[in-house]
Amino acid sequence: MPVKTLLLRLVAAVLAAAALVFPGFGIPDLLVTWDPDWQVVLEAGWGLFMTVLVAAALLTVAVAPGRAAPALAQLWVAAGCVLAAAALGTDTHAAVLGLGLVACAAAVSLPRAVRPWLPRGSGLAVPLLVVAAVGAVPWLGYAAGEASADRQRADWADITVGVDHHAVQTALAIAFVVLTLLAAAWEAGRRYLTTCVAVASAYLGLVALTHPVTPAAIGPAWSALVMAWALAVLVSGWTARGRAAVEAPDPA
Repeated sequence: MPVKTLLLRLVAAVLAAAALVFPGFGIPDLLVTWDPDWQVVLEAGWGLFMTVLVAAALLTVAVAPGRAAPALAQLWVAAGCVLAAAALGTDTHAAVLGLGLVACAAAVSLPRAVRPWLPRGSGLAVPLLVVAAVGAVPWLGYAAGEASADRQRADWADITVGVDHHAVQTALAIAFVVLTLLAAAWEAGRRYLTTCVAVASAYLGLVALTHPVTPAAIGPAWSALVMAWALAVLVSGWTARGRAAVEAPDPA
């Protein structure tokens, strides 16, 4: 294995561990999503963002850097969504987090040739595009509400490493929309991206369904619809057909 590939994998693995444990707190936040003493929906949002969108992408780079095109794209989208959430919530702490994620994405992207992970291949998935469009308005509306809560700096705000969870909740909702639209247009990343979106949104919907009276909750009906949407994303993403794009071989 080339030294540069080994170093890339090591860096990605260390960053993934940081997202999962400290300072990302992905796993600790997920572990309390069923504890009523915590603001479970906000905990779930933070935990899902750090584990499914960030750590899972970094672990994919660590395991198979030559086939990590969708993971790298997801990581950049996650970083961009945090920066967007910081702007919407006028949250400087969230902006610092977003810049940190940009640095992480750059650290595992720059050692790679750009060609292997640029979106390539054709085959727009119309059913998935429809599913993405159906979810776009409610998810963006939810993001707007969470950004408003972030701006209010409410007394009940949930803070991790100085960042209000409402900011990450905003970023997660925006990411669901962006990643689903990207998956509809990009065949090479479709199954990876839709799987991550489906897992994260379904779990968020489940936590919100079982805890309807908590900050960032959306009510039982919308929670059920979120889980149905997650299933639609997964099914349409995995059943879409088209010409497959060829990824670069794993250098390892």
